[in-house]
Amino acid sequence: MTFTADPPLPLPRPLPRSRTRPLRAKPYLHCAPLPDGVYFSGARAQFTLRGWDRLFKVADICVPLLEDGTSEDELVSALGSEQARPVVRRLVEGLREHGMLLEPARWTVPAPEDALRTRYAGPLAHLESVHPDPYAAFARVRAATVAVIGPDAAVRPALRGLTRAGIGRVVAAEADADVDVDVDVVIRCVAPGERAEWTRWLDAIDATDTLDGFDAFDSSDAEASRPRTRAVVLPVWLHDEVLVVGPAGDPGSGAALFDRALAWARSTQAGPAARPVADALAGALAAQLAFDVVAGIDDTGTAHVLHGAELRSERVSLALDRPGPESFIELDDAVESATVLTRRWTGLFDRSSREDRSPQMPLSLRELTVVGRGMDKGPVTVWAPHQQAATL
Repeated sequence: MTFTADPPLPLPRPLPRSRTRPLRAKPYLHCAPLPDGVYFSGARAQFTLRGWDRLFKVADICVPLLEDGTSEDELVSALGSEQARPVVRRLVEGLREHGMLLEPARWTVPAPEDALRTRYAGPLAHLESVHPDPYAAFARVRAATVAVIGPDAAVRPALRGLTRAGIGRVVAAEADADVDVDVDVVIRCVAPGERAEWTRWLDAIDATDTLDGFDAFDSSDAEASRPRTRAVVLPVWLHDEVLVVGPAGDPGSGAALFDRALAWARSTQAGPAARPVADALAGALAAQLAFDVVAGIDDTGTAHVLHGAELRSERVSLALDRPGPESFIELDDAVESATVLTRRWTGLFDRSSREDRSPQMPLSLRELTVVGRGMDKGPVTVWAPHQQAATL
């Protein structure tokens, strides 16, 4: 079955800048008082502005006006004195430097009509908060097609989430052969015992152009100039012990993450996941990831791990940190980098339960257990003059 919410947006016309207001905050801007300043937080950034104990009173007046759209003169007028202009400028510049103000000069597509804005208020607010060209991203969302393959317990929540997010066309396929249209993203559920079938399906996609037609967009110009040659595959791994959603576009990493997460679940005796509720949540999370892929805002290899009888969902990122120009790094930074190896769900090692009871004098001890294969060989113990060296 196919769901089509609304017709895609028409080809955009240049945005009339005269209709935009000079200053407008991105959604989800919050502020809180500090002893000598104010704390600001947005969707992806936070900072503090210090130097005056009454800064929060200024922010408390300015932020609501910025949320609706205003100008520097209007902010100064609201504060009641021309002497407030330097403070207003400092506040506005701080918000702009940390990406908390909308930048109409970078927009290539005008805001959608009021009816669409009302219907898709949540997705639009999300795009405005994280994307430099939010309405162009929304236009891609409206023109996109997403196919979902799998059992009803996961598929139906995914369909609802995709439709509510504004995806232009949503196709529910009962089998792989039913995907006979050009699609942008394929959400493919993989149940226990379907690993071989999943592998054959991926090989078939690599060997054919059945799913051609998706031009990827990323917020960076370099990525935007590289079109994808076929649909993005977003796996949803369904299992009684753990469920894994994503990452999109890298099925090999998704399979490796599922294997690692399953090993973690078994090594920590997490118990069975709360199915079929977990399947429904996995479908909803897959819809959100598909939306981010189409809009061009998933640049961290995002995945979700669902586990436990109380059904917990943990977000993990599979993106590798790019090495800096420095040949040597500080000891604290090296320790932080090494903790990636013990990070839950993605790490190779887990801290042994005996480590906290181990003596730390005269030498510091670290005890690790290999997650997954080789656990029967027992933990590995290392020692060094101090904890940092033992960790490394």
